[in-house]
Amino acid sequence: MKRAAGCVMFVAVALTAAACGGGVDNTFTNEARNELGPLVSQVRSRAEGYDPNGAALALNAVRRAVVDLRNRGAIGNDRADAILASIHDVRQQLGNVPTTTTTTTTTSPPPPPEDHGHGNGNDQGNGKGKGGGKGKD
Repeated sequence: MKRAAGCVMFVAVALTAAACGGGVDNTFTNEARNELGPLVSQVRSRAEGYDPNGAALALNAVRRAVVDLRNRGAIGNDRADAILASIHDVRQQLGNVPTTTTTTTTTSPPPPPEDHGHGNGNDQGNGKGKGGGKGKD
Protein backbone atom coordinates (compact mmCIF):
# COMPACT_ATOMS: atom_id res chain seq x y z
CA MET A 1 0.00 0.00 0.00
CA LYS A 2 2.90 2.36 0.75
CA ARG A 3 4.34 1.73 -2.70
CA ALA A 4 0.99 2.60 -4.32
CA ALA A 5 0.73 5.82 -2.32
CA GLY A 6 4.27 6.69 -3.35
CA CYS A 7 3.40 6.12 -6.99
CA VAL A 8 0.32 8.31 -6.74
CA MET A 9 2.42 11.07 -5.20
CA PHE A 10 5.00 10.62 -7.96
CA VAL A 11 2.27 11.08 -10.58
CA ALA A 12 1.09 14.27 -8.94
CA VAL A 13 4.54 15.73 -8.36
CA ALA A 14 6.10 14.74 -11.69
CA LEU A 15 3.38 16.18 -13.88
CA THR A 16 2.89 19.28 -11.77
CA ALA A 17 6.62 19.98 -11.58
CA ALA A 18 7.01 19.57 -15.31
CA ALA A 19 4.18 21.98 -15.92
CA CYS A 20 5.69 24.56 -13.58
CA GLY A 21 9.38 24.09 -14.39
CA GLY A 22 11.60 26.72 -15.92
CA GLY A 23 13.99 26.73 -18.81
CA VAL A 24 15.09 28.75 -21.80
CA ASP A 25 11.73 28.43 -23.52
CA ASN A 26 9.37 28.02 -20.61
CA THR A 27 6.28 29.46 -22.24
CA PHE A 28 3.20 28.16 -20.49
CA THR A 29 0.04 30.13 -21.20
CA ASN A 30 -3.20 30.22 -19.24
CA GLU A 31 -4.73 28.31 -22.15
CA ALA A 32 -2.21 25.50 -21.60
CA ARG A 33 -2.77 25.55 -17.83
CA ASN A 34 -6.56 25.41 -18.26
CA GLU A 35 -6.35 22.54 -20.74
CA LEU A 36 -3.76 20.43 -18.93
CA GLY A 37 -5.00 20.91 -15.35
CA PRO A 38 -8.08 18.68 -15.68
CA LEU A 39 -6.15 16.11 -17.70
CA VAL A 40 -3.44 15.83 -15.04
CA SER A 41 -6.17 15.55 -12.38
CA GLN A 42 -7.65 12.65 -14.34
CA VAL A 43 -4.28 10.85 -14.31
CA ARG A 44 -3.99 11.40 -10.56
CA SER A 45 -7.56 10.26 -9.94
CA ARG A 46 -7.07 7.06 -11.94
CA ALA A 47 -3.78 6.28 -10.17
CA GLU A 48 -5.37 6.91 -6.76
CA GLY A 49 -8.22 4.62 -7.79
CA TYR A 50 -5.71 1.82 -8.51
CA ASP A 51 -6.63 1.92 -12.20
CA PRO A 52 -3.32 1.79 -14.10
CA ASN A 53 -5.04 1.21 -17.44
CA GLY A 54 -7.24 4.25 -16.93
CA ALA A 55 -4.21 6.26 -15.81
CA ALA A 56 -2.32 5.20 -18.95
CA LEU A 57 -5.23 6.34 -21.12
CA ALA A 58 -5.34 9.66 -19.25
CA LEU A 59 -1.56 10.03 -19.76
CA ASN A 60 -2.12 9.57 -23.49
CA ALA A 61 -4.61 12.44 -23.39
CA VAL A 62 -2.04 14.63 -21.58
CA ARG A 63 0.63 13.73 -24.14
CA ARG A 64 -1.65 14.56 -27.08
CA ALA A 65 -2.63 17.86 -25.46
CA VAL A 66 1.02 18.81 -24.82
CA VAL A 67 1.95 18.12 -28.44
CA ASP A 68 -1.04 20.12 -29.66
CA LEU A 69 -0.36 23.01 -27.26
CA ARG A 70 3.30 23.09 -28.35
CA ASN A 71 2.22 23.22 -32.00
CA ARG A 72 -0.08 26.15 -31.18
CA GLY A 73 2.66 27.98 -29.28
CA ALA A 74 0.89 27.76 -25.91
CA ILE A 75 3.78 25.73 -24.43
CA GLY A 76 7.44 26.35 -25.17
CA ASN A 77 9.65 23.55 -26.47
CA ASP A 78 11.62 23.15 -23.24
CA ARG A 79 8.50 23.05 -21.10
CA ALA A 80 6.82 20.58 -23.46
CA ASP A 81 9.90 18.35 -23.45
CA ALA A 82 9.94 18.37 -19.63
CA ILE A 83 6.25 17.42 -19.44
CA LEU A 84 6.68 14.67 -22.03
CA ALA A 85 9.67 13.28 -20.09
CA SER A 86 7.56 13.30 -16.91
CA ILE A 87 4.79 11.45 -18.73
CA HIS A 88 7.32 8.78 -19.67
CA ASP A 89 8.49 8.52 -16.03
CA VAL A 90 4.93 8.30 -14.73
CA ARG A 91 4.08 5.62 -17.29
CA GLN A 92 7.03 3.57 -15.97
CA GLN A 93 5.73 3.96 -12.40
CA LEU A 94 2.22 2.79 -13.30
CA GLY A 95 3.47 -0.78 -13.22
CA ASN A 96 3.83 -0.38 -9.44
CA VAL A 97 0.20 0.58 -8.91
CA PRO A 98 -1.78 -2.40 -7.61
CA THR A 99 -5.02 -3.09 -9.38
CA THR A 100 -8.34 -3.88 -7.83
CA THR A 101 -9.56 -7.38 -8.42
CA THR A 102 -12.98 -8.89 -8.47
CA THR A 103 -13.43 -12.49 -7.47
CA THR A 104 -16.11 -14.37 -9.29
CA THR A 105 -17.41 -17.71 -8.15
CA THR A 106 -19.68 -19.93 -10.10
CA THR A 107 -21.78 -22.75 -8.76
CA SER A 108 -22.98 -25.77 -10.65
CA PRO A 109 -26.64 -26.66 -10.59
CA PRO A 110 -27.50 -29.50 -8.20
CA PRO A 111 -27.41 -32.97 -9.72
CA PRO A 112 -30.75 -34.50 -10.73
CA PRO A 113 -32.37 -36.77 -8.14
CA GLU A 114 -31.13 -40.30 -8.27
CA ASP A 115 -33.41 -43.00 -9.62
CA HIS A 116 -33.44 -45.80 -7.09
CA GLY A 117 -34.89 -48.30 -9.54
CA HIS A 118 -38.36 -48.60 -7.92
CA GLY A 119 -41.33 -48.95 -10.21
CA ASN A 120 -41.74 -50.30 -13.68
CA GLY A 121 -40.61 -47.18 -15.50
CA ASN A 122 -43.89 -46.48 -17.35
CA ASP A 123 -45.10 -43.70 -15.02
CA GLN A 124 -48.63 -45.12 -14.93
CA GLY A 125 -49.13 -45.47 -11.21
CA ASN A 126 -52.47 -44.83 -9.59
CA GLY A 127 -51.17 -41.85 -7.63
CA LYS A 128 -51.97 -43.30 -4.24
CA GLY A 129 -49.10 -43.44 -1.83
CA LYS A 130 -48.45 -46.16 0.71
CA GLY A 131 -48.46 -43.89 3.71
CA GLY A 132 -50.62 -44.11 6.79
CA GLY A 133 -52.50 -40.95 5.94
CA LYS A 134 -55.98 -39.99 7.14
CA GLY A 135 -57.64 -40.25 3.76
CA LYS A 136 -59.74 -43.18 2.56
CA ASP A 137 -58.53 -45.50 -0.17
